[in-house]
Amino acid sequence: MKKGLKILALVLVFAMCVFAFAACSSQKAEDTAEQAQDQVEAAVDDAEAAVDDAASAAEDAAQAVTGDVCDTGAFSVTVPAGWKAFPQSDPNKLKIYKGASSEDDMYTKSGIDLTYSASGSYYLVTGVFDSYEDVDALTIGDRTWSGAAGAYSSTKNLTSLSTVEGDGYFAADVWDVSGENISVDDADVQAILSSLTVDAAE
Repeated sequence: MKKGLKILALVLVFAMCVFAFAACSSQKAEDTAEQAQDQVEAAVDDAEAAVDDAASAAEDAAQAVTGDVCDTGAFSVTVPAGWKAFPQSDPNKLKIYKGASSEDDMYTKSGIDLTYSASGSYYLVTGVFDSYEDVDALTIGDRTWSGAAGAYSSTKNLTSLSTVEGDGYFAADVWDVSGENISVDDADVQAILSSLTVDAAE
């Protein structure tokens, strides 16, 4: 009888140890999961802060760019030093090229073709690209642009963007010629795009 009680006691003690170990393991797993979640949330916060800092730095750099204001009669834009504006017969269009002195330079220099429309939606023609990738939600100044970027030819890359402006839109084709590299990340390019202002109706 006593031997049976001892065995029963040992079984109960063993069962209690197993239960305690399981409870301890469960708590450790829960703590580990919480720690992992905290680490993920901290990493996300750090990434968002880095993005905000980069955007703020880009905006500050764009605001520091100096230049002359060109008014087409439909809209105005800042033309940074070292760039030249080429007004078109249509006041809703303007070409601005870096390091250019004449219209002939537009074939060999990098620059931006701007278009404004007071109404309607912009239609992106992707057939002009040899290859491209979508550009989504690119914030420059107070506007959000979208479009596509890729190879236009063996010597030219094109970033074609548009943004809603009132009932219409602004469109910008940013041409990057080999050896004359520019991109939408450049301070002067962002200064141009962020400075776009529709002329007040008379």
